[in-house]
This record gives sequence, structure tokens and C-alpha cells, in this order.
Amino acid sequence: MVKYQVRPGSQSGQTLAEFALVAPCAVFLLAGLLQAGWLAWGGSVARTAAARALRAAAVAPPASRSAIARLTAWREARGPGIRPLWVSTLPLPANRLAVTVRVLVPRLVPLLSRVASGGAAWPMEPGSASP
Repeated sequence: MVKYQVRPGSQSGQTLAEFALVAPCAVFLLAGLLQAGWLAWGGSVARTAAARALRAAAVAPPASRSAIARLTAWREARGPGIRPLWVSTLPLPANRLAVTVRVLVPRLVPLLSRVASGGAAWPMEPGSASP
């Protein structure tokens, strides 16, 4: 019977096997964190586009506020890899307007969503503004 002697510090095969088990999980976790950050940024882009659309609509004539808000939101909801998917305006009572914007972000992890949304209403409801 042949006995093999293991030299101290020569565990390269075990290290490689452990790395092969851990590396895909680490890469998937890193991609998920990147995707979550990209979705949060897409939501911020959508909220900013809605707010800018409402600012543009605030100075427009009342008859064209909705159209100007939609065009401005569509133009502003862009960023690296982010493109607008859907813009909705809703005229509210008392000469108010609400805008909702949805954007598409690139997908890195197939299990997560690609759609981020944000919205704003103008003027704000009484008492809803933070002091």
C-alpha cells in the first residue's frame, strides 16, 4: 500500500473547490446589490422627472398644462441606461395636476424588476408639506 504525504500549506485543490462554490454566490449577490441600486436611482429619476414636469405645467396656460407636463416628463426621464416607459397625467379638482412616471432600467439579475416609478402632485395637499 502506498502512503501519500501531504506537505503543510499544499491545499491548493481544496482552496480551488471552495472558491468554485463561493464565487457564483458572491457574484450573484454583488449583481443583486447593483440592480437594487440601479432601481433606486431609476425611482429617483422618475420622481425628479415628475417634479420638473409639474414645474413646467405650473407656468403654462391652464388649457395646455397636461400636455406640457407629459412632454416635459418624457424628456426628463432619461439617464444612462434608463428610458421612459410610461407617463400619466391626471387632472384633479381645484386646478390641480398629478403626474406619474415609470422608467425602465437595465436588468442585471433576472429575478428583479426592471420598472421603477415615481410621481408628484401639484399643488401639494394642505398639511402634506414637511416643515
